[in-house]
Amino acid sequence: MNTIDRYAKIREALEMGPTPGPWGGIQNDGSRWTDIYQISNRYATPIVYVPPYRVLEEHGILNVWKERKDKTIANVKHVAACDPDTIRELLAERDALAAENERLRAERDALTEAALAEKDKEIAALREALRGMSCPRPCNHRPDDFEVGECFDAGECGCIAGTGLAYNAGGNNAE
Repeated sequence: MNTIDRYAKIREALEMGPTPGPWGGIQNDGSRWTDIYQISNRYATPIVYVPPYRVLEEHGILNVWKERKDKTIANVKHVAACDPDTIRELLAERDALAAENERLRAERDALTEAALAEKDKEIAALREALRGMSCPRPCNHRPDDFEVGECFDAGECGCIAGTGLAYNAGGNNAE
């Protein structure tokens, strides 16, 4: 079962109108079971009965069920803490956090797109500034009067003039 199915099942159960919280637990004298009740209405019929937690201990041919009071108490505290009001609040908080996460992701993506667009403009301006300059080191057997702009257009620029000017655009000095 995926997480979305779990949330849907919890929401569906809450829509059915379970007893509101807060809840508490009490073990009555003479009973090994613990009652979970609505704190504001303790003497009403319990919401849930929690049986004692028992484990099977093997002793040769004699097996004994031994009660684990610590586990029973842990189960009672867990069930009592998960009353419908608390679950509703947790789901509302989770939904708000999910919406905020989605908003922040969209904002990050927009900023990233804007930053990339700005860098593309800077690169285009640098290429335009280099266009009329002679290439100091033409590659692929190009003539000496080959312009840097032609290197860019051919996708061959890798000389120090092209990379140096691009490096300077970041605010650093390549000299």
